[in-house]
Amino acid sequence: VSVHIPQDLVLPLDGRHMQEALINLLLNAAQAMHGQGHIRITAVADTDADQAVLRVEDSGPGIPPQYLNRIFDPFFTLKPVGLGLSIAFGIVRRHHGRIDATNLPEGGACFTLRLPLTPHKDGTA
Repeated sequence: VSVHIPQDLVLPLDGRHMQEALINLLLNAAQAMHGQGHIRITAVADTDADQAVLRVEDSGPGIPPQYLNRIFDPFFTLKPVGLGLSIAFGIVRRHHGRIDATNLPEGGACFTLRLPLTPHKDGTA
């Protein structure tokens, strides 16, 4: 696992819930790679959009294209047991963010989270 996140990037969010979302993504990546491969976590501030852009990439086989549009659906999973990625989707959405999944050209999957840099107008993260 490699992590490249600026030290000064601080977001208005519920750390415990966002940790749960990131653990969900990391466990899915590790399971997809069967314990072998590389996970890269990066983040940058997109100040023009007032968002932080966080990416979790893995070197696994990627997501079968026929499932890409369903992976955030409740109870959908490609594993025999598990709640799937709908948990991460819900947490990111409650933080007024967005999460997308794509396959990398060189193989593997990339999950991109876009989260607000400033608190939401209603005072929530």
